[in-house]
Amino acid sequence: MATTTTADPVTAIDRLPRRRRWIPVSLTYREIWACAPGYQKFLVLVGSALLLFAGVHVAVLVTTGGTWHGDVSLRQPVVFGESFGLTCLSLAWISSYLPVSRVRGWRLLGTFGAAAVGETFLVSIQQWRGVTAFYNVSTPFDWMVFFLMGVLGVVVMFCIFFTTMWIFVSLRAPKSFTWAIRLGALLLASSQVLGAIMITNGLVQLTINRGGAPDLIGRAAALRLPHALTLHGLQLLMPLGWLLLHTDWSEARRTRIVVAAALACTWLVVIAFCQTFSGRAPLEPGTAIGVQLMICAAILTAAYLVTLIALARPRCARNAAGNS
Repeated sequence: MATTTTADPVTAIDRLPRRRRWIPVSLTYREIWACAPGYQKFLVLVGSALLLFAGVHVAVLVTTGGTWHGDVSLRQPVVFGESFGLTCLSLAWISSYLPVSRVRGWRLLGTFGAAAVGETFLVSIQQWRGVTAFYNVSTPFDWMVFFLMGVLGVVVMFCIFFTTMWIFVSLRAPKSFTWAIRLGALLLASSQVLGAIMITNGLVQLTINRGGAPDLIGRAAALRLPHALTLHGLQLLMPLGWLLLHTDWSEARRTRIVVAAALACTWLVVIAFCQTFSGRAPLEPGTAIGVQLMICAAILTAAYLVTLIALARPRCARNAAGNS
């Protein structure tokens, strides 16, 4: 009796041409981990550790009754750990669809992971010391910490910029998923520009407008909201693109849904940006802005809902066929 053998999926990946190598969605997590390059595993470990770090600080805040507000709150380690952790995991995921390049991977993604750990560590040191981490030059040690945070921030920014360029040049994935990754990467890159604007505004407030609040623009506005929206746009679009790959829809339909969600994310950022530079607080939107926010949120919610419904239909059909 003839026997058939199936090709090892990892071996199949290795046989692909170098510039066409990406991980099929049919592989298991163990198979993906087995064929992952070192820099990808490093990012996964760093991202997981940073999320755990953020979770520990949330537990400390809850058990001690600490406050979420203020410049010396443990909120900062939570925010930095969560943001950098999710970004590391997202970039590790994206690297599955990029050509394996150990030199470029370690220079960009490995350096990013190391800088993320350093930035989060420095912020946490200052919060545990009971002093603010940003714009604090009151002592030589505080000045050194703030300076190192600035250096690491520049490293993070350039790593993200060059990784975004790498994504646009070399990404190999299904069309709809490619759009989700590239548009999310653009939002991530724009978050670095907003971060630079935030730091510049803070330095101007402290040096030129002495006594001004470094984190505010105008009366009560802050760039934290548009910065957060762009920073996490990748985590909104990538899972949507990945879920769409498991539907039986055409690539054209999947791409339309991804683009619609990306446009909604982008418009959310534009709205938040305009509101910020009008000097209004994030929770004080006017009627027109409030309506636009609800429309954008509805589009994003609808994109996920229709995708989840499409995923559930084949399962329901199989269950009905099995019961008949």
